[in-house]
Amino acid sequence: MGIDVKAVLDRVEALGTIGRTEAGITRLAFTAEDREARALVIRWMNDLRLSVEVDAAGNIFGTWGDGTPPPILLGSHIDSVPEGGMYDGCLGVAAALEVVAACGREERHPRIPLAVVVFQMEESSRFGQAMFGSKVFAGRLTAAEVSEWRDHDGHTLGACLAENGADLAQLDGARYQRAPRAYLELHIEQGTILRDAAAAVGVVTGIAAPLRIRLAVIGEAAHSGAALPDQRKDALMAAARILSEVEDLVTRERSWGTVATVGFFRVHPNVVNVVPGKVEMGVDVRSVNVGSRQRLARAILQVVAKVSAERRLEVRASVVGDEMPIVLDAALTDGLETAARDEEVAYQRVVSLAAHDAMQVATIAPTAMLLVRNVSGTSHSSKEWISPDDVDAGCRVFHRAVRTLLTTAAAEHA
Repeated sequence: MGIDVKAVLDRVEALGTIGRTEAGITRLAFTAEDREARALVIRWMNDLRLSVEVDAAGNIFGTWGDGTPPPILLGSHIDSVPEGGMYDGCLGVAAALEVVAACGREERHPRIPLAVVVFQMEESSRFGQAMFGSKVFAGRLTAAEVSEWRDHDGHTLGACLAENGADLAQLDGARYQRAPRAYLELHIEQGTILRDAAAAVGVVTGIAAPLRIRLAVIGEAAHSGAALPDQRKDALMAAARILSEVEDLVTRERSWGTVATVGFFRVHPNVVNVVPGKVEMGVDVRSVNVGSRQRLARAILQVVAKVSAERRLEVRASVVGDEMPIVLDAALTDGLETAARDEEVAYQRVVSLAAHDAMQVATIAPTAMLLVRNVSGTSHSSKEWISPDDVDAGCRVFHRAVRTLLTTAAAEHA
């Protein structure tokens, strides 16, 4: 019977209408738009007669089958960045639902449970911290660690959880009770490697991890006309110097594929007639090579110290996230590669420089990941796009790999 690619695309399109504006899709975690999208996914799970549970972190699980064997878990996320694209996360959830539906058409009573998960708040857009739901699920984040989290508007994570029917005090209970037998995630590629290689899918061997540095440049606000140049402690000029140096430093680590991004920049008081007194910045450094990433982070902090001394102002620096790169399970990765060959789909082994929920689940269970070619070559943008043929190819490979895994698991469990 196989995969119904139209069902996958219809679900992606349906989610894409929620939070859509002319600039893109904005569906931040714990917002009204997020709740609407989550309700839609739960309705789809119910339509497929899955057993639905929502844990204290807001992770949604829809399970086909029951019994004692650990489940095979498939999924991704549905929250977005501001003005993001339609496929990021959502394609993986839609593909997972269709794989379960296809397996259900082929086998009425599964011997191994198959579950779809929607991890809550994969994106760091709202609280500056990524992969919240999968970290909680993997036991890598506790209620105590997140109790002080606030978004840019001052809302606490605890209040957001309460508004969405959850309880911060119960968060530690959301940790997995039994590790899944395996976790597989399908996701849009967020770069150009597959497009340039003319490959429809990418079999991921490892995932780079971010190290994030938060900077606060503290100068002195002053009158834009009355303050003479040699009297100023202009926080924005100091921040601009740091920003420029970061761009130069990255070239030293280019051979390792290491990158750095200043993606958050806030100026105070942010009016035209006042010398800026404070600038807040966020720097994201990531690589699959820990040594290269650490060298770049140290170099950035050295620049911060130098600019602080030269400009006679204070720069406060703190590391707010330091994830370890992940090597994915070799057997599952080989299984995806075999499925691609059997489906006669052009593929390439790749490393993902973008972080994903898979890297958290990989700490507790064998994990694999499949990327689908992004024709636009860009993501976290309304421009991201996948051809229907590539969606079909990716879902067929994903389905075949899951079926093989189910057969192997059932034989081992017999």
